[in-house]
Amino acid sequence: MGFLIFLLLARWLGAGGASDAFFLVRRFVTGLGTSIEYGCQRILVPPLVRSQTSTAPPPVRTITVTLVLSGLAALALWWGAEWVVKALAPGFDGERIALATELMRIVAPMIALTVLAAIAVAHVNAVRYFGLGGFAGQLPRLVLILALLLLPASVEILAWALVVGAALYAIVLLPAVARIILDSRQRRAAAGEAAPDDAAGTSNNGKRLGIVGLAQIEMQGVGWIDAAFASLIGLGALSMLEYGQRLMGLLPSLLSASLMSVAYTEMSYAAAAGDTVNFRHNIVRIMRANMFLILPLAVFSAAIADLLVSALLGHGEFSAAAVDGTTEVVRLSVPHLTFVAINSAAMSALIAEASSASRRIMAIGVAVMLVSRVAIFWLVVEPFGLGGLMLGSAASLGLGTLLFTVLLRRHLGGLFGRDDLYAFGAMMAAAAAAGLSIYGVRLMLDGSGLLHEILALALSAPAAAIGYLGVAALLGVSEVELIGLPWRRRARQPV
Repeated sequence: MGFLIFLLLARWLGAGGASDAFFLVRRFVTGLGTSIEYGCQRILVPPLVRSQTSTAPPPVRTITVTLVLSGLAALALWWGAEWVVKALAPGFDGERIALATELMRIVAPMIALTVLAAIAVAHVNAVRYFGLGGFAGQLPRLVLILALLLLPASVEILAWALVVGAALYAIVLLPAVARIILDSRQRRAAAGEAAPDDAAGTSNNGKRLGIVGLAQIEMQGVGWIDAAFASLIGLGALSMLEYGQRLMGLLPSLLSASLMSVAYTEMSYAAAAGDTVNFRHNIVRIMRANMFLILPLAVFSAAIADLLVSALLGHGEFSAAAVDGTTEVVRLSVPHLTFVAINSAAMSALIAEASSASRRIMAIGVAVMLVSRVAIFWLVVEPFGLGGLMLGSAASLGLGTLLFTVLLRRHLGGLFGRDDLYAFGAMMAAAAAAGLSIYGVRLMLDGSGLLHEILALALSAPAAAIGYLGVAALLGVSEVELIGLPWRRRARQPV
């Protein structure tokens, strides 16, 4: 559904003043929403897991304070919408500032609604009902698709669709949350035991809150810095950045988010049990799985970026200049996504452990990434435009990822073994083979026209998959077995 939204927005809005205003607001609220859900998962899942596996009470006070603060934040955003827009996009002219301010006030209630939904998702994930949260998370996308297909063309209507979708996300999960809370209370009452002293848990939750806060500063800071510098490049640049990043990260981010939801819960169990060996194993396992899934998708998208953008987006209001700018963003996103595969697992591990050392590591890494991002952008965005912005983004994220990995390894007394480093190198080689496979297909199909584009796209995907999986299997990357496992299980079932 996210892919369909992407196509409809490109055809409907193109890359101009209205799209810049809408994407600025959507980037702000969806980025904030992602950070809120990320934060609630990291803060609430561990104590909720304890409440499910012992007589410890759930974190009622934390949940209550979070809900109250979210309501106040929504009111503050509505009141200071214009100031927020001017801070996020210093390059906007008066017309774009006025439109973005109106849209920001419409979507302000989404802060409170997103917090409510995130708390609900934390409850269902704590009892490993991962599918329910994933299903409810698709409702905002469904509402936006219906608005794009059925309602008059208006960015104000799209903003209201975002609010309605966020409300449905929360409402659908509330019955399940009520049942989980009731079952938990009945279980504690039946146990007939006094709740254990949870001072350690409370202390860890306070540390976790600080670490999550630092992570949110990084996540939101990156989005705001990118939007601010993109607004200085020129009309439509922010929209092209949004289209390119969405196109490049659509499937990789979906796979990574699904993996991280499961992996973080398992890391929380290992941390709660004091099982350092299993904790380290989970960190490395998710890093390898992330890299194995994200890398080929990133290489494939970059190798056929011109065909992909032209065929999918080059229609309606989407101009030739927008196609060129978006293609550049897509091609230069590969290093960024590669670093994200490692960085996201490292940050989640620090939050799951919630120690003083984890907080110190997080603070150092976040400070380095944000400061270096601004410094690099200041040097490269003006002379190199969107290309400089993307390369600068990869450079700052790579620096932070390296720092996180080194400090985490030192803190845990080890992290990667030789087999892990070999696996990462083998994945890189397999990704190169995928890129060469696509190049070979395009060389054989040299030509132009819609039929040529469709044929090149259709043949490039299986060629990349064969090249990637073949070389990865040849080099002994164990993650290849994850692809074939469901097939082998199905084959073993009796007829």
